[in-house]
Amino acid sequence: MIKLTDDHLWPSLRVMIQKLRIALSHLVGALALVPLIAAPVVAEGANCLDLESKMRAARRAGDQTEVSALASRLLSGNTPCTALERELILRQAALAFYDQAIAPSLSDERRASLLRDGLRLAEPWKMSAMLGDLEMAQKGYLRAAELYRNALDDMRDTVVNPEAPSLEVQQAIFKKAEQAALLAPRHVAQVNMRSGKPGGIAGGDVRGFVPQKVAHPIQFVYREATFTEAGAQAVKEMLELLRETSPPHVTLTGHTDSRGDDAFNKALSIRRAKAVADYLRSNGYRGKIRVEGRGEDEPYVGDGSVELSEDEIHQQNRRVELEVPNDQAAQK
Repeated sequence: MIKLTDDHLWPSLRVMIQKLRIALSHLVGALALVPLIAAPVVAEGANCLDLESKMRAARRAGDQTEVSALASRLLSGNTPCTALERELILRQAALAFYDQAIAPSLSDERRASLLRDGLRLAEPWKMSAMLGDLEMAQKGYLRAAELYRNALDDMRDTVVNPEAPSLEVQQAIFKKAEQAALLAPRHVAQVNMRSGKPGGIAGGDVRGFVPQKVAHPIQFVYREATFTEAGAQAVKEMLELLRETSPPHVTLTGHTDSRGDDAFNKALSIRRAKAVADYLRSNGYRGKIRVEGRGEDEPYVGDGSVELSEDEIHQQNRRVELEVPNDQAAQK
């Protein structure tokens, strides 16, 4: 057995003590930083209710300078607000721009500018819908489709919108969203930007308004039943909707434009509806699918707010409609 003498112990103890001193100094330094890390970076005496009260007062007074200053503070994170509280107050800031935008004396250009500024803060449905109308009037169908989609998804949010819009308003905006999606030069994703689930016209029930029949912008190669790239995206969204809602049976109805022979268009519309049905079945939909074709016999009817060219009329007529019976739609 080896006998440890002082000559063996002291060098080892000295090393251990030195290491302990270094570790303790690091710990003391770290503890000194805790109050700085944990303390919220807010102005003394500030609270979220106070900010909300100030924002509402500024909105009522039409004080856009104060609205913008409060919004900037919220966006900087220099507040004690939770994420939801911050969102709700920013909606008030956005709606202050809406209050200005609805003034009847404004030009459409100025109205659109105010709405865009407000939508950078939050996206209340009435602002998205109004700017969508202005974009539609200028034939900006792509942006209009995005705005109407966002309006529908915002309506569905019961937290930020405890009170649902009227059924008439829901139906009118849904129709506009549907038509804008049909007219858009490329596919507009009908996906809720927050949840990633089906949204817009593919989101089903809005807030009481349940669309029984929805015209999906499924596009095909000219005179064929093969999906274009945009058509493939649209039919995939239809599949996601059916996966989400699982209706036991649906009806798919194909439609064409009026160019060409009636008999050819009728047969083509059936082949296109069958192509959609085949895609749905091969990718997991297990419900019963009824397939129909109308050819050019049932042109699409929009809300009449936009004057369309002949090509635009043809484009919106080329579609596949998904119909879910009322008894199933009510259960979504």
